[in-house]
Amino acid sequence: MTALCVFLTLIAAYVVYAICDARRDDAMNQVNAFYQAAISFTGQNLGAGKFERINKILFVSEGLVIIVGLILGNLEVIYGETLLKLYTTSDLVVAAGMKR
Repeated sequence: MTALCVFLTLIAAYVVYAICDARRDDAMNQVNAFYQAAISFTGQNLGAGKFERINKILFVSEGLVIIVGLILGNLEVIYGETLLKLYTTSDLVVAAGMKR
């Protein structure tokens, strides 16, 4: 059962990664922190024999990934041009950045 929970945590993280990667790589950078933390916490609890905590790690980390991913992804779509203009003044570069 524990190995299944670890496997599902990894699969869920990769699914969220694929969704965010299809949208914006920038949002995935922040979401990746939750993925790495979930792997660390799962490994620590697995090693300590505290298997009941692994399910909680799965649901809490997935919930946080979904919430943060949706918020940051939508902010990048809504305010994308403004964010890109922090780095460049060229309208051509901003237009190319928004296509990505």
